[in-house]
Amino acid sequence: MENSSKKIIDASLHAVDTAQGAFTELEREVEDRFAPVRDNLIKRFPVLFMLITTGGFVLVLFSMEAIFADWALLQNYPWVTLFIGIGILVATGTLYKKLS
Repeated sequence: MENSSKKIIDASLHAVDTAQGAFTELEREVEDRFAPVRDNLIKRFPVLFMLITTGGFVLVLFSMEAIFADWALLQNYPWVTLFIGIGILVATGTLYKKLS
C-alpha cells in the first residue's frame, strides 16, 4: 500500500514539475513577444498610460473605503483607523528598510 502511494505521489510531483516548467516557458515566451509592444505603447501614449494607472489606483482606494465603511468599529472610532494606518506605515517602512 505504501509503495503504491509513493508511486502516485512521485508521479504527481513529476506532473506538477512538468506543468510548472511548461508554464514558465510560456510566460517567458509571451513576455518576449509583448515586451516591445508594451514598451512602445507606454512611450507613445504616456498620458493615457498615466490616466489608466491613476484610474485603477482610485478604484482600489474607493473599494477599500467602501469595505472599511461597513465596519462599525472603524466608523465609530476613527482614532482606531488612524492608529491602524500609522501601524501599517511603520511596519511596511521597517520592512522596506530591512530589505534594502
